[in-house]
Amino acid sequence: MKEAKYTALELAYYMVDYTHKKQLECYLSPLKMSKLLYVAQGLSLAIYHQPLFKDEIKKCKYGVRIEEVDKAFLKSYGGNTIPSTYLEVNYMYWAEFIFCSIPYYRRYLVHPDCHDTFALAYYKNEELDEITRLILEQTINKLVIISNTELLKSVIFDSWAYQVSGEIIDLDYLKIEYISRLTQGE
Repeated sequence: MKEAKYTALELAYYMVDYTHKKQLECYLSPLKMSKLLYVAQGLSLAIYHQPLFKDEIKKCKYGVRIEEVDKAFLKSYGGNTIPSTYLEVNYMYWAEFIFCSIPYYRRYLVHPDCHDTFALAYYKNEELDEITRLILEQTINKLVIISNTELLKSVIFDSWAYQVSGEIIDLDYLKIEYISRLTQGE
């Protein structure tokens, strides 16, 4: 199996940007994002025999957890919509060297003419390869409007009722699960 090129967080930034461009943003919350990334990972493994992202996916009470994605979005937004923009300390106003230690700071785009203490920033996503983009976009287009509860019940986690929370999901298991789903036409 090939190694993944991206982190789940890079793909999450792309998802935020894509849902806003397609005006589907009201459906994307941090809880749903992890579920959609799980589905996209399963589809990539089943169809292309390679993972989309490097991060581990863990089972949890409400479906799945991807630690870096949760850290970036869950505390700030919980079950609410993730905005495409947010207020960020403007490094052009403050000394730039202060922010060198903030993780992912360079992933934010701040308008260069802004001289305010805080600036409106956008999530910056890397250009994704065509297969990754296709899988993410198709997953979003088909599943983003489904509620978290429905995703939890029918699309992903039906067989998890008695399994251990916090357990890392094996990629081989995920691949077999999605090959089975695709051959059954789900």
